[in-house]
Amino acid sequence: MKLLVKYDSNWADEMDIDGFKVLTNEQWEKYQQDFKKHFKEECYSYYVGTNEEIEYSDFDEFISDFKASEITNEEAAVLEKLFDNLSTYGYGFFPELY
Repeated sequence: MKLLVKYDSNWADEMDIDGFKVLTNEQWEKYQQDFKKHFKEECYSYYVGTNEEIEYSDFDEFISDFKASEITNEEAAVLEKLFDNLSTYGYGFFPELY
C-alpha cells in the first residue's frame, strides 16, 4: 500500500495552495520526523511566490495542512503514469526541507 498525501493551505486569504505526493508509510513517517526535528530549532517558512510565504510556528500547525490516505499500488501506478516523478517531486505545492 501507498499513501496519497495531500497538502492544502491558503496564503493570506488570497490564494489556495494545494499539492500532493505519493509516499510509502516509511517515507511519510520520515517526512514528519524531519519536520518535528526542524521545529525544535526554528519556525518554517514556505515560499509560494516571489514574495509570498506561509510561515508555520510549530509542527501541529504545519501538519494540520496535510491529509494522508491509503491508496492501492494500482492507484499509485496510475497517478505515477499521469504525473511524472510524482514520488520524487510531488505535484503542485508540497513543502520540503532543503
